[in-house]
Amino acid sequence: MARAAFLNAVILDYPLENAVSMADELIWLAHRNHDLMTEMRVYVSKARRYIQENDYRRGFVLSQQALTIAVQISAERFYSDILSYMLSCAIVEHRTEYVEALFAYWQQLRPHLEENVYEKGPFLSLRGKYYFDRKKDYHRAAEAFEGAYECDKIQQKAVAQATQLLGWGMSMTKAGEYEIAQELYHQALNIHRKEGNGEMEIWIRHAIGWNAKESGDVHMGILHLVDALERALDLPMTARLENICKGIKEDLDLYRSSLNRA
Repeated sequence: MARAAFLNAVILDYPLENAVSMADELIWLAHRNHDLMTEMRVYVSKARRYIQENDYRRGFVLSQQALTIAVQISAERFYSDILSYMLSCAIVEHRTEYVEALFAYWQQLRPHLEENVYEKGPFLSLRGKYYFDRKKDYHRAAEAFEGAYECDKIQQKAVAQATQLLGWGMSMTKAGEYEIAQELYHQALNIHRKEGNGEMEIWIRHAIGWNAKESGDVHMGILHLVDALERALDLPMTARLENICKGIKEDLDLYRSSLNRA
C-alpha cells in the first residue's frame, strides 16, 4: 500500500515510460500477493497518467479495471474518483448512450451522491462537460457547472472554483448571455491571479476575447487576444502555454480576417 501511495504521488512527474514500468511492476507484485487494494490504486494512478497524456482510450480501460476491483472489494470511497476518470475519458471516446449509462451507474453505486459535496462536485462538473461537448445543451451545462462551483465553494477549493466558473462562463457565451459570461470569466481570472497560475490567466483572457467576439465586438475581441499574448511573454514558456498561445494566434488570425471581409 505504501508503494502504491508513493506511486500515486509521483507518477504525474515521471517520464511516461518510467511511470508505466513502475506501475506494471507494482500491479504484478500486488496481483501475485493477492493485494487487491494496492492493485486497484495502481490502476488508478496509471489511468491518471494516460489521461494526462490525453490517451483517453487507455485511461478508460485502466479506470474500468480499477472500478472492477473496487466493486469486488467494496472499496466504496474510491468509486466516485474512479468513475470521474472513466467519464472524463468516455465523454471523449464513447457514444452518448454509454456515457449516460455511466452517469446512471455512478448514481446507482453512490445513492447518497446528492448529499455529499465531495462527490457531487465532480459529478456535476462532468455533467456540465457532457452537456457542453456532447449534447450542445448550454443552459443545462451552465446549471451543472454552477452546481459544481457551489460544491467547490463550500470546500473552499479555489482553483476548482475557477475551473467551474470557466465552464459556466463558456456555457453562457454559447447561450448568448455575454454579460453574465464576462462576469464569470473575471471571477475565475481573479482566483487564478491570486493563486499565481499564469497559464490559466492567459487561457481565461483568451475566453474573454472569444466572448467579446461572439457578442459582436470583434475589435474588442482582438484587443483581448493581443493583450493575452503580450502577458504570456512574461511567463516561462511551457508546452502547455505554447499550445494556449497557438490557439490564441489562430483565433486572432480568424478575427482579423473577419474584419477584412466585412
